[in-house]
Amino acid sequence: MPAYSLLLKAGNTASALTQSSQPSDFVPYHEGIEADGDRTLELADQSKLRVSSAVLCRASKVIKAMLSIRWLTSGDGIDYSKRLPLPDDKPEVVRRLCRLLHNRRDPYADDLRGVMHPSPKAISQCAQRLLDLAELADMLDCLASVELTADAILAALQAHSMRPDMQPLTLIRLMGVAYLFKQQRHFTIFTQRMVLDHYDDPTSNLLSL
Repeated sequence: MPAYSLLLKAGNTASALTQSSQPSDFVPYHEGIEADGDRTLELADQSKLRVSSAVLCRASKVIKAMLSIRWLTSGDGIDYSKRLPLPDDKPEVVRRLCRLLHNRRDPYADDLRGVMHPSPKAISQCAQRLLDLAELADMLDCLASVELTADAILAALQAHSMRPDMQPLTLIRLMGVAYLFKQQRHFTIFTQRMVLDHYDDPTSNLLSL
């Protein structure tokens, strides 16, 4: 198991405390990422995305296999020829990945843009969203399709890594993103900051494993 995975596991409790629950008045919606899309993705929050299967299949062999005739006729009695349920993936992460794969604007592109001194919470949230995106893209084997977006965000966050108020869990998340995208330079810098600035933090003890 990669070292960053052990670190993330150690920080799960702290991370869980910061997650907000879905509002009770949440209303599912249908977003047409691709106007001429031929497939509808049904997400865990009951919302739907209209996408192009051709675009998704070009970006990911995993998705191509999921949309194959053999998979669509799996024998459960449900017709998946026009829709694809994704009940186990975070809806906001699926939406973000699909927008990027369809060359649409990243909904979180302005998270830190133009902000000279973002709060530690804002940086941590940005890092978590980027890690969620990286993990989903890695699972679907389409990291290369979102690598430029990830590199730009990592570069922006790297500029804040020297701050004394940078949280160790944030650095762990950024280490995970850099590891998945094989960004050696970013991984080295975030790891150095973790070791030098948080050597007395309980989570940093896992770095010696």
